[in-house]
Amino acid sequence: MRRPPPPGAAPGPGTRRTRARTPGIGADRTTGAAVSSPNDQRTLSSHRRVRINSPTMTYEIPPEAERLHAEGRAAGARGDYEHALALLAQAADLAPDWPYPPYDAAFTLLLAGDTRGAQAMYERVEALSPRGFFTCRTTLDMLRREHAGWLSPGFSRAFMSLEWMADPAEKKRILVGITRQFPDFPPAWMELANLAASPDERMHALDRGLEGGPDPDTKTTLLLNKAGLHAANGDLASATRVYRMLIDDPEVTPTGEAFARAFLQNQRRG
Repeated sequence: MRRPPPPGAAPGPGTRRTRARTPGIGADRTTGAAVSSPNDQRTLSSHRRVRINSPTMTYEIPPEAERLHAEGRAAGARGDYEHALALLAQAADLAPDWPYPPYDAAFTLLLAGDTRGAQAMYERVEALSPRGFFTCRTTLDMLRREHAGWLSPGFSRAFMSLEWMADPAEKKRILVGITRQFPDFPPAWMELANLAASPDERMHALDRGLEGGPDPDTKTTLLLNKAGLHAANGDLASATRVYRMLIDDPEVTPTGEAFARAFLQNQRRG
């Protein structure tokens, strides 16, 4: 579910600042009509324990760490990034195996304009949760592309704000411009697919995204949406082929793999 933004979030890539609903610290951005989240994060609140992605790891989260984390998110939502980072660092010290505080710290650093610091913090999250944690791998891949010179300086911070742009026509206009300027940037094609006017236009966008070497989370969403589009068009053979690709790919998210297996099981029962 999307959350309201901290003040001062960056405008979308383009020349005009738009009125947007931007996310709170650590917002779990969702992409694609076919899936609600690329990762599977379960909180067992009754035992104050969190379950990370498969292979399963469990660890205790001290209540004090949860309190500091919540306060850090609140500070970030107020735009007090320095205080937010201090609180999130304390939470991480108390629960060093919990990916959430460094994940929120990475997003805070990105909002503050420290892209190098954000990349380092997202890399810490990736080490804690190798099979994904919300949009960590997507944002990390984007920052690496930016720092390698494949994307313009400041692009990552600006692109993140597109998720909360209220006007779909304006959002599509900007995305079309991004895909023309950076045709090998998969997340832009993924977002553009969601705004496509026809199934053919949507399939084209999904295929272009897959051609750009997407990160594992973006790849999972692109493949799930492509399979879903095939199924909606009545082409179950093509949908099955794509779902098998998901199952055979060790990089896809656990949720993506589970979704693909469920589809194939239903097909066998039918």
